[in-house]
Amino acid sequence: MQDPEVHRAPRRNLMAGSASHIRRPRSRVGWPPGLAIALMLALAWVGMSPTQQAMAAGVVSYGGATSVAETTATRSVTLTKPVETVAGDVLVASLTADNTPNLSTTPAGWTSLLPGKLRAGNASTVFAFYHVVTASDAQRTGWTWTLSSRQVWSGGMARYMGVDVERPIDTSVSVASSSTARTTITVPSITTTTGGTMLIGAVGANAGTFTTTQPAGWTEAWERTSGEASEHAYRPQQDAGATGGQTWTVSSARALAGWLTALRPAAGTTPAPAPTASFTVSPASGTAPLSVTFTDTSTGSPTSWLWDFGDGTTSTAPNPSHTYTAAGTYTVSLRATNATGFDTATRTAAVTVQEPPPAPAPTASFTVSPASGTAPLSVTFTDTSTGSPTSWLWDFGDGTTSTAQNPSHTYTAAGTYTVSLRATNATGFDTATRTAAVTVQEPPPAPAPTASFTVSPASGTAPLSVTFTDTSTGSPTSWSWDFGDGTTSTAQNPSHTYTAAGTYTVSLRATNATGFDTATRTAAVTVQEPQPPPAPTGSLLPPDPALPTVETASWPSGSGDISDDSAIYANATDPSLSVVIGDNKADSGGGIGVFDMTGALLQFREDGKIGNVDLRAGFSLGGTSVVLVGANNRSNSSQEFWVLDPTTRLLSSTKSLGTLYTQSSNYGFCLYVSPATGKFYSFVTATDGRVDQYELGSTGGEVTATRVRSFDVGGQTEGCVADDGLGYAYFGEEDVGIWRYNAEPGGGTTRTSVDKVGAGRLTADVEGLDIAYGPDKTGYLYASSQGSSKIVVYDRVTYAHIRSFSVPSNGSIDSVSVTDGLAVTGASLGPGFPHGALVVHDESNSGGTTANLKYVPLAASTTPAPAPTASFTVSPASGTAMLSVTFTDTALRPSQILNHYNGATTK
Repeated sequence: MQDPEVHRAPRRNLMAGSASHIRRPRSRVGWPPGLAIALMLALAWVGMSPTQQAMAAGVVSYGGATSVAETTATRSVTLTKPVETVAGDVLVASLTADNTPNLSTTPAGWTSLLPGKLRAGNASTVFAFYHVVTASDAQRTGWTWTLSSRQVWSGGMARYMGVDVERPIDTSVSVASSSTARTTITVPSITTTTGGTMLIGAVGANAGTFTTTQPAGWTEAWERTSGEASEHAYRPQQDAGATGGQTWTVSSARALAGWLTALRPAAGTTPAPAPTASFTVSPASGTAPLSVTFTDTSTGSPTSWLWDFGDGTTSTAPNPSHTYTAAGTYTVSLRATNATGFDTATRTAAVTVQEPPPAPAPTASFTVSPASGTAPLSVTFTDTSTGSPTSWLWDFGDGTTSTAQNPSHTYTAAGTYTVSLRATNATGFDTATRTAAVTVQEPPPAPAPTASFTVSPASGTAPLSVTFTDTSTGSPTSWSWDFGDGTTSTAQNPSHTYTAAGTYTVSLRATNATGFDTATRTAAVTVQEPQPPPAPTGSLLPPDPALPTVETASWPSGSGDISDDSAIYANATDPSLSVVIGDNKADSGGGIGVFDMTGALLQFREDGKIGNVDLRAGFSLGGTSVVLVGANNRSNSSQEFWVLDPTTRLLSSTKSLGTLYTQSSNYGFCLYVSPATGKFYSFVTATDGRVDQYELGSTGGEVTATRVRSFDVGGQTEGCVADDGLGYAYFGEEDVGIWRYNAEPGGGTTRTSVDKVGAGRLTADVEGLDIAYGPDKTGYLYASSQGSSKIVVYDRVTYAHIRSFSVPSNGSIDSVSVTDGLAVTGASLGPGFPHGALVVHDESNSGGTTANLKYVPLAASTTPAPAPTASFTVSPASGTAMLSVTFTDTALRPSQILNHYNGATTK
């Protein structure tokens, strides 16, 4: 918006010889009555404001204007009040806006001059209003109109004095408009009814930069030549009657609109006299800072006041109070104003302010609380000095100081301390010193501890991890534990693993600076031999052919159908309650599910993109032995853990253990229980071949994981299984082969190749891995060869190739293809699986539309065969030199007499 322009009225005297700056003298006794009256009227006229003079004279006069143009489209239109506007004036506002907007709001107290919008076709719209100024408008700076839409606009506001405030408009408005471009517009004549009216009118045009010329004999009040061009003008009309048409001219052809009306003059009256200003001051003198009350005693009923206190500050209150902060002699003036005029009273040296006398120097004093006690002693010092000190310096007598007003200080050594306070203000300072202000004694020696502790868990099967918690009193500073098995610890709250069965007496010696105490608990921990796993009754191998007898139900609708390695839980108490836990690694709707041995889905948890499930029994969670189920969660590269309830066969969540990788996502997962320490571990593989090993624990009923080792297999690795009996971990590098590592956290990076892709048995990708445990560390290592859709079996110890087979169709159950994972156990799983089962993932179930798991029963034990009797055939048996002979073994194959024991109840 352009800056508002102020258009001032030419100075005019409505009465010859008027001089508004002359004060009114008193009339003298003895003057001729006519002369005295005339002189009083003349002097009354001099004291009038221009508005009052115009009203008294019975004519309308112009008193200035403001205008503004807005070249950026807006809705808000604000016009500024002309200067020197007072109550009784009439303001006329004219607005021209681009296009054809309506007015959303009009300021209170404004009346439209037009019967509606005045449009120049669709190019622009003209609005006109008038307003009778009241005393409440004195503090107002302007008024705001609101358009119905954003438009470019211009407008102005003119001030007229001497208007009849009861009936400001003398005659109806006349309007004219043109929707076509033209350079002139004539507004039809109006007929005034009163002499001494003021003709007013305005014209507006659509956007452009040009000038406007008012009708002949008219005076321009304001004009805007940019944005929406507009002009307002006026002309006094001496006599009542027709005005004739009035023509405006523009410098460039435009669509135009204009209006014409007349303001009625007020009847001539003699106004009330202007005020005579006067005031009182109390007090008239004093020291700084001095608060002074000014009381208006003016006569003539002033309605506004303007005080000048002589120190650069002013007030418009009738009876203000003001505080002088600096010494000096001040001249004060009061300008008192009413509707007739104003008067100013000035008093030289009205107020005298002296410098305040200097404040006295402080008298320092303080209190101490407490004044005595044992070290360490915290003491509060409180300043009670008089004389308003502004700074403080404390000396606590032990080499330390403070500048706080009310400090606290701790004495750490026994002794008697002299304390001083120096209190200072602008005048000076004083020091208060108190000898033996604080007495500190040595603290009595602390009592020796009373040793005590708790054990959790107090019993279980070997290897048993037990947490010992110190509950001693007396603030011990050192601890000495004896776990009863020849091992000790100096930790406050140690954990210890008992690897052998037995009953153990545990003692704790708790010590502090005063002494020690020993707590001994007989039979604090009882460790039983671990329960042997259910003895397998089968061969740990499927029959030939390996026919599936069960396939799992579909995953819930919308969850996808993508699986990996599953895990088998063999319920030793009731094998019929055994379950298979499978993963669903779909991007959307993935999770983990529990299937019974008929393939029915018992539970599905939508916990993310879950892959590669494994489980172990006997994990201590919050002091309770549980079946821990784990997997990787590819949704957020975390380890996910659940607890399986063997009775309900349902999973409950424990915790997701954070993001594991920052450069590549996690891929495979398996669990391991150390045969040496009984500790639980997890292995997590990544797409870049990295493997991280974590030691698992629990806090507050949640699983915790601490990374203890990292190494690189090489390429992308997913398949993973750990041998809890031999202490090995196996990893399937998908396009390379199977690697064996030491599974202990200190096992290093040395590895052994079990088998390689392309050697005749494995076809990339190498995927699922699992172990069928037999007695005396015998058994088999199972691997899925995804590229050939076969299962490859190796001897658990020698890694000799035992067998490769496919899983064919069996009735309505289709064959397995592109298998991505497997699980195997020789433990009884109830009806249909008395000798265990092989669970295989089928990537292309039912014509390649879905995926599921197939259950293959393991075969029963075969009768041990006698020692093989070597035999063979020869063909041909004779011939000439360079004879090629084929020798055929006819002895019983070793794989036909294998009968191994499965000691695992997990994957």
